[in-house]
Amino acid sequence: MVHRIALLAAGLLISWPSFALASEGAKQDSLRPVLILLGVVTFAYLVAHVASEWLQKHFGFVTGVEYMVVGAILGPGIGLLSRDMTGMFVPAIVLGTGSLGLLTGLQLNLRRLLAFRRGAFMPAALISLATLLFVGIIPLVILFYIPNIPPWTRLLPHLLAIAAVGLVADQSMIRSLVGYLHARGDGVHYLLRVARISSSIAVVVFGVLFCLNKPILTFFPIPLGTWSAGGFWFISHLALGGVLGLVFAAFLLRDYEDDKLLAVLMGIVMFTSGLAFYLQLSPVFVNFVLGLVLSNINRQSERVEQMLLGVERPLYIVLFFFAGAYLQFDVPWWAYGGFVVFLILRVFGRSLGGFVTSRAAPATRDYPPMGAALLAPGGLSVAMALDYFEVYHNTEWGPTVYLTLVLTIISSEIIAHRATRRWLIDATDVATEYTSKKEAS
Repeated sequence: MVHRIALLAAGLLISWPSFALASEGAKQDSLRPVLILLGVVTFAYLVAHVASEWLQKHFGFVTGVEYMVVGAILGPGIGLLSRDMTGMFVPAIVLGTGSLGLLTGLQLNLRRLLAFRRGAFMPAALISLATLLFVGIIPLVILFYIPNIPPWTRLLPHLLAIAAVGLVADQSMIRSLVGYLHARGDGVHYLLRVARISSSIAVVVFGVLFCLNKPILTFFPIPLGTWSAGGFWFISHLALGGVLGLVFAAFLLRDYEDDKLLAVLMGIVMFTSGLAFYLQLSPVFVNFVLGLVLSNINRQSERVEQMLLGVERPLYIVLFFFAGAYLQFDVPWWAYGGFVVFLILRVFGRSLGGFVTSRAAPATRDYPPMGAALLAPGGLSVAMALDYFEVYHNTEWGPTVYLTLVLTIISSEIIAHRATRRWLIDATDVATEYTSKKEAS
């Protein structure tokens, strides 16, 4: 594992110059950002293999809240990382966000999902629809009728970012609690499959965000309206991810050793993320499409997925750290309470979706409603928040919405642990000691 982390750090440094050209205000001759980046990666490795493993072993609890706090202290807190400085860390952030998008796509192997005797698509769709209704559609309708509010077309990208983060169902906390509780049975696999599909739906919704309010390239010969332009950019995401997926699927036909395969994988993510960043597309969505193609046409996709899972936790820590460093506290006072509304709506949407699913989907009737067990936002939601902030940090609502997203992610991580643990105890076979504790309480 040590060599994998070292290779990840080396990849960040090698990719630095190519991203620095696209990063506003970047200075390639500055040594300070490189040293800070190396420190962050080293810190991520040490924490991932000491503190996080200890927490997971003794409490089944994995979170990134503490890393956000560290980033917030070093960034807006004491000013060690200014806004200009954090702009120099685009390589690390884009590589991390692209990797998590790729991992989400790789985990959507249709053959494996359809082979499971309990269908997971309908529950994931119903729970996601209910969540989208409460965190996206209803707020948009309410804001439409409030006077002195900007046009809904200007608010739509920000609401889509909130909705996409609200739809994410992270698997890391589920896997951590499964290992801690020694949970067994179909319920474990069922919950993980529903979470995978829910997160995939979240990435698609997030991809729509990067198709709004964008002009068509000047060389495009046909003038298009607003909605047609959005369709053009959505197809561009699909086309770029699909073509690169086919190219790299052919490239991975060779049987590489583990070290070489990881190097190829990092190269794939860096190239795809860099190209998406240059074209002002979403690295998360483009890499998701690439991973989806790889997962369904290449036999090595499961091996690639395991490679990414091996460096997933350090990537999480790096992203959580920069999520805290990007915070801006000079926002309207009411913004600090906005996350409470978002959190309540998200919990209510998830719970209602789980209740409806338990009645409408035959495959879920053997289990308690699973909506609350899908509250964990995880690293993918942080990747989305950072991806959103890179584009909208200069807009009127950008810093406020970003603060709302980060605070909601922190709160959801804490709440999700208890809810997911309770569902696993009720719906799966767990170790006797945990069952006894539940009966005693």
